Amino acid sequence: MSCGKPFAIEFTAFAKVTRKLDIEECLKHPETFKLPEKIDSKYALITACAERYYKDKSKLNPIIKLAMRLEPEFAISLIKFVKDSNPTYMRQQVVKYPKIFEPLTNQYGKYITGD
Repeated sequence: MSCGKPFAIEFTAFAKVTRKLDIEECLKHPETFKLPEKIDSKYALITACAERYYKDKSKLNPIIKLAMRLEPEFAISLIKFVKDSNPTYMRQQVVKYPKIFEPLTNQYGKYITGD
């Protein structure tokens, strides 16, 4: 299957942006990590964080903290990526740790759940 040259060019540009971000540092210090200013870098950040979550569910708490610092459209996208990868696990964590999720659900709950 071939995707074509335009897709390859866009993917290569996205990969370059992602490589410039220190995702591990972001997840270690989500409350103080310097957030990117450019839109493409913000998208790269949220997709890379979601990818780390897919591999390691313990990244959920720092991802929630990071989401609270992002503009609404990026916060909602990040949480939806995480939730959609394993909705049952996400619901369990919200019930188990309500204090962690309370600010997020108060601010974005209706967008994340689709209600």
